[in-house]
Amino acid sequence: SPVAYVGRPITKFHTATAPVMAFFSAGGPNPTNPEILK
Repeated sequence: SPVAYVGRPITKFHTATAPVMAFFSAGGPNPTNPEILK
């Protein structure tokens, strides 16, 4: 039986950023509801 744990978020400083946006991501607001950012 699968088990999952949700822990507290961790903030990491001085880490490298991603060079590009993932191909499956879309920038900008949601076309259905502009208040939701993707």
